[in-house]
Amino acid sequence: MQNVANIKDKNKFNNKADEKNKTDSSHIDNKSDVTFLREEEFKNSEKSLTSKENILQGDGDSSLAKSESKNSAKGKKSKGQEKSQTALTDKTNQSGASLYQTLGNEEEIVYLNNTQKEDEEDESNKVKEEFLAELNKKQKKVKRPTSSIHKKSFKQRMKTLGILTVLGIFTGCGLGVWYFNTAVVPPIDYSQYNASDYIVSAESVLGELFGITSDFANWRSSSEFLSSGIQSPSDLTPAQNFLLAEYNALNSDYFHIVGTGEVNVKAFGIPISQTVYSEKNFDGNTYTFESISEGTMPLGTCSVMEKPSSANSNPSVMLFSSEQPYTSEGGTIADNAVWGDYQTYSQEEYINLAGGTPNSIQTYIISDKTIISSNNSSAITYDAETGYYSFTIELDPITSVLNYVKQVQQTSGLDSAPTFSSISQTITIDSEWNLVSISIEESYSLMYGPAAASCEGTLNSIYYLNQPELIDFPDLPIEL
Repeated sequence: MQNVANIKDKNKFNNKADEKNKTDSSHIDNKSDVTFLREEEFKNSEKSLTSKENILQGDGDSSLAKSESKNSAKGKKSKGQEKSQTALTDKTNQSGASLYQTLGNEEEIVYLNNTQKEDEEDESNKVKEEFLAELNKKQKKVKRPTSSIHKKSFKQRMKTLGILTVLGIFTGCGLGVWYFNTAVVPPIDYSQYNASDYIVSAESVLGELFGITSDFANWRSSSEFLSSGIQSPSDLTPAQNFLLAEYNALNSDYFHIVGTGEVNVKAFGIPISQTVYSEKNFDGNTYTFESISEGTMPLGTCSVMEKPSSANSNPSVMLFSSEQPYTSEGGTIADNAVWGDYQTYSQEEYINLAGGTPNSIQTYIISDKTIISSNNSSAITYDAETGYYSFTIELDPITSVLNYVKQVQQTSGLDSAPTFSSISQTITIDSEWNLVSISIEESYSLMYGPAAASCEGTLNSIYYLNQPELIDFPDLPIEL
């Protein structure tokens, strides 16, 4: 045990081990291969002892050198790794100090006891494991830039997809159709609904309210109505009031209805504005319905139908079209058009095309089955100054437009039906249940050719009933 005193020469031994390590450490690929040789193996092979010792010492130094080299190249080094590296170096130096001594040119290992040897081995292995764990964490951090590169690439791909989508929509390729059908708004299959399921006739309302079963056209002067106790529209619901007022308009001797409005279209942030003009006339014999729009797409339609009679109970409908709307003298928007030739349809064909015949008041379905807002007498407001009654109703965006969507397609030249998101109508009537005005606000999506668009539309219609002097038929190439 006298050789322990010479352990201060450890540094000389370590320097020699470092030189040996430069040659031998490069052959060590796995740290788990480094083991401590038993005492008798060192005694039997002094040369093997020296080599193994150098491998042990070199392994720690080489690993640290490689780790420091990587960290230095990346300009990063964690505090945890620095601690582990220092601990490993200290432990390795301590192991060298406690295990080795120098006697001239010879080295000999001295273990004070087996416990010391096992403790040093355990401590050294623990430090190595801690260092490797910290190094693995650092390596995982080093790999993270690969993820950011992936994100950047993903953004580029999404940008490219957006460009292709826009190009596809405006060039009419399948991608544009896919975009509208899936990203803009889901299409509505109106064919799965039956309009007759949501229509309520005025005759049924008259029967329920007053028990009238015949002579419906003169219901206001009937004894059933006069004895019912109903004094004004404030006693009825919005649905009942509208159906009775619509019935009166349809059975008037003359009507002249003028509507003006606007449709604001937005497709990919590009605003498009279209003025809207509509006019309905009935002189007791002939119905006409003009619909004119001017803006990006100037167009107009005019339908004409004779009043059904005993001689002709199912008259056909003539449909004129125009691409030359113009503003009449003194007008503010396009309210007339140069009409071309016409096509003839049966009433059934025309209803399938436009949703209703020219003698209808409006093609929305309004009943207690399609009103989704308050539908009771409390919704009725009275204006004492004018003597008019008003109510605003919100309509179901699907069931209320089962006929109207056909009209929108027919008057706008669309290839597909619009999809509505909201419809609001403010209806004004007088005390005799005669229509005074209807203001409509609606929101919907549609396809202009291959381009998807969202639309906001308004239409304010004024009703002039039984005023023959206001009848103003359009300038058609045929005589009415």
